Amino acid sequence: MENNLPNPQPVQSIDIDELAQTMTKGIRRWEKVIYPMIVGFIILAAYGFYLIYHVTKDMHTITTNMTTMSVAVVKMAESMDNRMASIDTQMGQINQHMKQMTESMASIPKMTASIDGMNRSITQLNQNIYSMAYSTHNISGNLGELNQNISAPMNSINNVIPWAMMSSSNKQSLPQTQQDPAALPIQPNH
Repeated sequence: MENNLPNPQPVQSIDIDELAQTMTKGIRRWEKVIYPMIVGFIILAAYGFYLIYHVTKDMHTITTNMTTMSVAVVKMAESMDNRMASIDTQMGQINQHMKQMTESMASIPKMTASIDGMNRSITQLNQNIYSMAYSTHNISGNLGELNQNISAPMNSINNVIPWAMMSSSNKQSLPQTQQDPAALPIQPNH
């Protein structure tokens, strides 16, 4: 029996060669895509690691700063609490002083009325002193007139009475121990 079929081996070898060439071409195509993808993935993985490392480092720094800030905030809160307590105490004192001032201000109208009365009394006293000064001036003028009115008759009586002459002559005979400074001549200074 003769088989008219062609030899299957050469067909198979051609198919295997074609398959090998096709696979080689496919692998080369995949190599052109996969190798750059692998390199890109490695670069992205390294960059991701770098980012994660820095984010972790930054989070650690933030945590440290938050701890320090928490301590500072606690101290500041305590200080504010103490200051607010001090302000509260001082406000109580201010309220007491304001109450005292209000009470003092309530007595001002009474004091004003008293001061007005004192002012009127002082004005009246001032007017009375002016009146006394005017009366004293009038008395002085009247005494001057009285002196002029009495001196002329008294001089004539003194001339008649003997002891009056004697006293006036004794006054003239007594030596003067002091000189009147107005009677001394004025000498220029050299």
